[in-house]
This record gives sequence, structure tokens and C-alpha cells, in this order.
Amino acid sequence: YAEYDSDSMKDTEEMYALKEVIKGLSVGDRAILLLYTDLGSIYKVGELLKIHPTTVYSNIKRIREIIKNKIGNENRSL
Repeated sequence: YAEYDSDSMKDTEEMYALKEVIKGLSVGDRAILLLYTDLGSIYKVGELLKIHPTTVYSNIKRIREIIKNKIGNENRSL
């Protein structure tokens, strides 16, 4: 996960905030998100984790909402 570490010197404010939110996710949520990002398919993630693709989809949708809400709250406080 080193490539996802925040670097305030290199990252834009938005990218820094996104990386901070991702770091704050649970280990399971972060794993699903990063696998989905790397593999690009809910089917591949489901196969790898031995869970149904619908479960992967539901998790990705929930994680995206978490990220949107936290990023939105951070932007309002700036």
C-alpha cells in the first residue's frame, strides 16, 4: 500500500484528502477498494476473495459513499 501513502509535498489537496480518507477505512474495505482498483472488475475481486460479485459491488458502492461524504465534509470545512 506504499504507493497510496499521503505525501503532502507531491499531492494536490484533493488527492491528499482522498488518500487520508482511504487510510481511515477498515482493513477489509481498503483491501476491497484497492483490489477493485488494481483488477478493475468486481468479478475478479469476488473470485479472488471467494465472495459473490454482488457483495463486492455492494461494498464498493458503500465505500464510495463513505469517501464522498468524508471528502465533502472536509471541503466544506476549508
